Amino acid sequence: MSEISINNPHDTFFRRSLTDLATAKDLLKRYLAPELVERIDWDSLQMSSQSFVKEALKELHSDVVYTCLIDGKEAYIYCLIEHQSTPDPLMPFRLLQYNVAMMEEHLSQGHKRLPLIANLVLYSGQQAPYPYTTDIFDCFEEPTLERAMMFKPFELIDLSAYREEELAQGGASDLLQLLLKHSRYRSYLDWIKAHPRLIEALLEQVYGISGVIYILATEEENSSEAIIEAISAIIPEKKEAIMTAAQQLRQEGIQQGMQQGMQQGMQQGMQTKSLEIAKNMLLQLHLGIDLVQKVTGLSQEELERLQKE
Repeated sequence: MSEISINNPHDTFFRRSLTDLATAKDLLKRYLAPELVERIDWDSLQMSSQSFVKEALKELHSDVVYTCLIDGKEAYIYCLIEHQSTPDPLMPFRLLQYNVAMMEEHLSQGHKRLPLIANLVLYSGQQAPYPYTTDIFDCFEEPTLERAMMFKPFELIDLSAYREEELAQGGASDLLQLLLKHSRYRSYLDWIKAHPRLIEALLEQVYGISGVIYILATEEENSSEAIIEAISAIIPEKKEAIMTAAQQLRQEGIQQGMQQGMQQGMQQGMQTKSLEIAKNMLLQLHLGIDLVQKVTGLSQEELERLQKE
């Protein structure tokens, strides 16, 4: 056994080797798809300091991220080394997780579109050849069906494109769709009066009272009393249940307002206390702004204002 002990030697060697751009370019040009190699501006290749491997997986995977231009647009090349003795059968899924983290980071920098990411995985495990799939779809229970659905345009129900008559087909979800469609107007009173049969049908649904609560919660032009009276005029026997639902909604709103008020009060109290401490540190103890800022967490502008006062 060697007397030299290095924590995670795979990670150390992998990273140190690929910080040399000549080594990195040679590896990437050799193994990336030829059509991609031709489109990369190799003079723009730079190593990033970022890593997207989750802490729990750092003993299994290491990564190096490069930025470059592909067809003149900012892109990433993601190199991952799998240095566990037993390979990960879900490696395509791990890559997807890391790629999504990269996309989120890219968007947080102010970009409006997702970047191109090229992936490369290095494997030198004991099982040879590599025993698992490199295709994300093979990680699913039903690869063929998932291949037909995943990463395809999603099914869109654009309620604004349907007339009310088209949505009212006698199904259990009719009222759900109609209420959501009408919610963009934030005004239900005239709609309720014009659709008494729909209101009757709504109160017959399992989600009927929830539908009334939804109307009351999203109504902006008319009072709750006016809405309740309009519905009760159509179905008088449901008035008590509707009134109970409205009272519950009001109570929840009051409690939520109280909680928000308490939280704001606590935050204001902590802010006031921090200002008092800072004032004492600056004016009585004559401590520097940098130290006071670290202790209190106040901004430099706030502390400078205190000094002037």
